[in-house]
Amino acid sequence: MPNLYIHFESIEDRRAFLLEILEIPEILPRNNSPKARQEAARRQKQLDAYIARLEAGKTSSPYYNLHKRIHGARIPRNMDTDGLEPWNELAVYAKGFRQIYAQNSYRKRPGKWLVVQFRDNYTGWRRYEWLLRRVPDDKLGASTPAPLLVSLRRKLEQARHILGTAGGGRLKAAELNLALGLLQSVKTRNPRLFRGDNLYLWEELAFAYLEHNNLQKAEHCLREMAGLMPGSSEPYINLGAFFISAGMINRAIKAYKEGLAVNPKDERLYFNLASLYAGIGAYSKADAMMNKAILSNPDRGINYMFRADLAMERGHYEAAVQNYRHALGLLTGEPWQEIRKSCYMQMAVALMRLERYEECAEAASELLAINPDFRDAYVLLARCCRELGNHDLAKWYAKKAEQLYRRLRDHVNS
Repeated sequence: MPNLYIHFESIEDRRAFLLEILEIPEILPRNNSPKARQEAARRQKQLDAYIARLEAGKTSSPYYNLHKRIHGARIPRNMDTDGLEPWNELAVYAKGFRQIYAQNSYRKRPGKWLVVQFRDNYTGWRRYEWLLRRVPDDKLGASTPAPLLVSLRRKLEQARHILGTAGGGRLKAAELNLALGLLQSVKTRNPRLFRGDNLYLWEELAFAYLEHNNLQKAEHCLREMAGLMPGSSEPYINLGAFFISAGMINRAIKAYKEGLAVNPKDERLYFNLASLYAGIGAYSKADAMMNKAILSNPDRGINYMFRADLAMERGHYEAAVQNYRHALGLLTGEPWQEIRKSCYMQMAVALMRLERYEECAEAASELLAINPDFRDAYVLLARCCRELGNHDLAKWYAKKAEQLYRRLRDHVNS
């Protein structure tokens, strides 16, 4: 007889069915004596070992190719199997089974499969007919539908493939709509699949729609993404940027505020809002945003840097210097080295504008202590030394800056 391939969703379901077809009852002590409990424990341990071997794979199963390992095609009529455990190979063979084993895939359909083959005799046929009545058709062999999880993952991969085929070009609207339908289908059935890279498929699709000037669907994608990221304001940052690109400043402000309602500690949103307010001349609102950011995260140096940047945009150099100094006092350690470079450079520029040349030179020197090849720092030092009357040193710094810029040009042109 042919193999029967039976699909199960879990190892536990497969194991329960195996115990049923092998007619293995629950192992319980005969009584409450220590000896009876020990005997029951011994039998359970033996059964567990048999099942573990079966679940380890096809050739590991104790019931794989039983017909080859048990001599003769039939059990002799006088063979007594009553004293054998119901999971014993000979007892299983006597019940009409030719082989039983487990596997995790069948015809590219993953699952917890049980493969059963019966002997070509009366006992085997009777059990074969019983099993066909016992197991639904959609759990047997190739007729088993692909598990929902597999189907949904395929949809995600199809959407990923669509979004990845642009190759620097622009996808067609029909392709974007197909990708959107796939993502929405997955979200409806199993939103938990949107983790890690899968989550950012929504973002990719949003940017693709934006290239088609379809702001409505771009916004829809980002809001779908936001619904899958509770507590995260990340999608609202892009949403605000989309509105800004379309000249919709009020809607951008509203989007950023939505993000802050989700995450009141997001410094980027405060800074973006402050920049928008500053851009339309609402400086008091801009200052209020940065003050709120600092109140929400008083020990976050990045907030002071943002406030300093806003002050620089408005030409408030004294305020910028104070905030850059405060930021540098908080942004310590290796992870902040790049940010510290920016703070020192901007602070040096602000000090130059204030004609505080000695302090400017100190800031530029601190920058060079982090990066000795920072070209613009040498330019500032050259000017500071010239203003302070040290012309020889000014020439040396100017020459050093020129060498570094020449090296950069040669590298670009090579």
